[in-house]
Amino acid sequence: MTLTRIAARHAAPTARRRGFTLLEILLVLAILGVLATVAAVNLIGQGNSARIKAAGQQLTTLKQQLTAYSLDKGGFPTTQEGLQVLVPNYMEQIPGDPWQTPFAYVAPTGDPNRPFDLKSAGPDRQFGTEDDINVWAL
Repeated sequence: MTLTRIAARHAAPTARRRGFTLLEILLVLAILGVLATVAAVNLIGQGNSARIKAAGQQLTTLKQQLTAYSLDKGGFPTTQEGLQVLVPNYMEQIPGDPWQTPFAYVAPTGDPNRPFDLKSAGPDRQFGTEDDINVWAL
């Protein structure tokens, strides 16, 4: 027997062992499934948090534009005038909140520290509930 044949006989059993067993593949798939589930649960909760932050940023922008309007005109717009007086000189358009609900604007409020009230209805899309987002609470 030559040296090559001896080496080939001893190498053959290890050459057959190159693939994965069914058990190993199922174990890897189970681990990937658990990781995907954990990631999905964590990412789903972030959507609402991002919308709340976006609503806060929109309210802050509207507050700044209302302040600029007040400096130019000598006062804030009334409730009847609403936010539409900001278009087109201060803003191109008045955005809706991330839940597609118009912002609520009331002025005057009677409170010297809060010349107007500006808020979003929040995730439940109803004003007067605990999830409302008020510009003065940011």
